[in-house]
Amino acid sequence: MAFARGRLIRKKPAPVPGPGFGDLFAALPVAVLVIDPDGRIAHANAACELLLNHSETAMAGQPYDTVLLPPDDYADRRDGHGFAAYDVEVETIRGQRIRVDFVETPVADHPGWRIVTLHHAPRRAGHGADRAAGARAAVGAAAMLAHEIKN
Repeated sequence: MAFARGRLIRKKPAPVPGPGFGDLFAALPVAVLVIDPDGRIAHANAACELLLNHSETAMAGQPYDTVLLPPDDYADRRDGHGFAAYDVEVETIRGQRIRVDFVETPVADHPGWRIVTLHHAPRRAGHGADRAAGARAAVGAAAMLAHEIKN
């Protein structure tokens, strides 16, 4: 930064050699869909193509909800706000049901544009038991803390 005649002038950083945005987007390990303001798919990365078993070329321009049926409570979301549903089942255009962590967020400074990320969450044996044990531990810790505060 430099001051010229009492004004602050910001110097632009020198370009850094390396991969461009397209290369970085394609290399993301999480499936990403970019949705335009009309609700159509604008972009999908390689991980998304693999997860949905559908090419970006075939998905581009298609209404989002014809390519991927979102989680059940997705319809209750508020426009302009993010939405997240974890360990939910979604259905692809080809009828395949997959268990994912589903996160949608609006794109800042671009009204109507959204990004949807899908992180594959395969069902594991004993998954429900793990959650129940974790819930019991949390309740037990809360009860112990309450008892200590009382004393």
